[in-house]
Amino acid sequence: SLTFSRTRETLNEARLSVEVTARIESIAVEVGETIPKGAVVARLEPRDFQLALERAQANLASAQARLALAESQLARTRELQKKNFVSGEALKQRETEVAVIRAEVALGRSELATARRNLDKTVLRAPFGAVVRQRLGQVGELAIPGTPIASLVDLSRVEVSAQLQAIDAELIRQAQDVRFEALNRRYPVRLKRLSPVLDRQSRQVEARFALGNPAPPAGADGR
Repeated sequence: SLTFSRTRETLNEARLSVEVTARIESIAVEVGETIPKGAVVARLEPRDFQLALERAQANLASAQARLALAESQLARTRELQKKNFVSGEALKQRETEVAVIRAEVALGRSELATARRNLDKTVLRAPFGAVVRQRLGQVGELAIPGTPIASLVDLSRVEVSAQLQAIDAELIRQAQDVRFEALNRRYPVRLKRLSPVLDRQSRQVEARFALGNPAPPAGADGR
């Protein structure tokens, strides 16, 4: 029988941050709230990005119309060139015009995709099922890329961490019944990995255990 202090730790705690510059329109979560993956955490003012999307759509439509005309003219020039009504130089010029406009269409598609992505970034969503640990942004403030909005604790990737004396490492590896006692309850756990490296200061090794269900809250201390 071995007894040692342990802590339940999340493997992933994320600070959800803004990726575009915009004013914070709303924050949809509260501290302590449990939210599913994909839940809306916050919204930014989208108007500037909607306008940029409309401009990109208009530019692409214009380039596509010019391309259709240039391709029609190229086809006509090829027919005339077969009959020796136009020179090879004139044909080459039409082909160059089509190539240039095709490149403009490709650029327009790329700009449209970027505009759509930027508009999508005005809605911040939870990257995983989580508990909201902190609200870090404020409604009405101007956010720039990197501004944190909320701190989220991943509910799906939690382990128990324990520091063991090296002499106990093999014993815990062979143990058949291991439990984590916290908050006046006992929770069954399973050894996932045992570090082969000793900590230089404490001369201990770290063991990580998987928890079943139910499980204590992340950050809970126990034995």
